[in-house]
Amino acid sequence: MNMIKSRNESSNSYNEETANDIEKAIICKYFGLFLEFKEKMTNLELTN
Repeated sequence: MNMIKSRNESSNSYNEETANDIEKAIICKYFGLFLEFKEKMTNLELTN
């Protein structure tokens, strides 16, 4: 849910501090989650 909140904030904000916070979240949290998701989907594809 934090990812959705960040997305909504980024599309409606021109505040540099908010943008920097979202950037940090993407690098520190969301990117790793996307990699985990990709791995899970790849494994599911390989088992079917």
